[in-house]
Amino acid sequence: MIEMLTVFDKANPFTKYQIDVIVKLGCYGIILFELIVSCLHQDFKQKSYTIEYLKEKFNCVDKYKNVAEFKRNVIDRAISDIHEYTTIRISYEQKKVGRSVSELLFSFEDISQKKIEETKEKGSNAPKDPFTNFKMSQKQLSLFASKIKKASGQDVEEIIKELSNVHLQSKHIDFLKVLDFVPSDWYTEAEIKKHPTPQQIAQEKLRAKQKAKEQAELEQAQLRQDYEVLLANAEEFVMANQKRIGIGIEKMYFEKGDYQGVVRIWERYLLSERDRKGFALLDEILSR
Repeated sequence: MIEMLTVFDKANPFTKYQIDVIVKLGCYGIILFELIVSCLHQDFKQKSYTIEYLKEKFNCVDKYKNVAEFKRNVIDRAISDIHEYTTIRISYEQKKVGRSVSELLFSFEDISQKKIEETKEKGSNAPKDPFTNFKMSQKQLSLFASKIKKASGQDVEEIIKELSNVHLQSKHIDFLKVLDFVPSDWYTEAEIKKHPTPQQIAQEKLRAKQKAKEQAELEQAQLRQDYEVLLANAEEFVMANQKRIGIGIEKMYFEKGDYQGVVRIWERYLLSERDRKGFALLDEILSR
């Protein structure tokens, strides 16, 4: 604990927090506090860390083998302490590779800074052009998005996303004027910074597409691995699924005792997560 506070004092990234406040966070809280506060200068308040890195950082590589236990006893406890004693707010979501949690994506903000910025800008954020950076209530978004859909045929949810983003709402301004919408509230500069640009949205869609492709490849690789296990246990697996054996080549393989031949005929079903659910003894064999 003393070593941590000494490092903090030298680097001095936490001048707004007194030492006695930081001490209350406990060891885990201080470590997570250091990780998050060092990223607060970013425009997009998110940061991803691998499970391996976090376990090393929190010095519990061998203590919590189960990711759920690690999150509950380390990450959640640290966040709870930070929320109690500071103005930093943190949430996270887990990212998976295959069936395993590989990293945690943290989202965070300093609510004290947010309140200061909103106070400064309140009452002075209305632009000269009222249709620049305008806000719409949820009721307005639903109402006008439905009306725009009738004219454009565009999906309502997509229209709502565009109306809620200062970088995209301009495409609907002419419609809104015709529909007699008059802006009465506008986004602050701090809020505008959180709106992704078209380039960022395109990049995120590309990343999501690539990630989905990688996920599909990983799942297919796992299915292929499972298939090989079933081949290795072909006799037991086929005997448990005799009712699936029809006439023709399947039956011929079965009667000859060529159980792997039968499993190979079933290959396209066994390589489908949905189709393979109808097979008996599958989970039992794969769980060994």
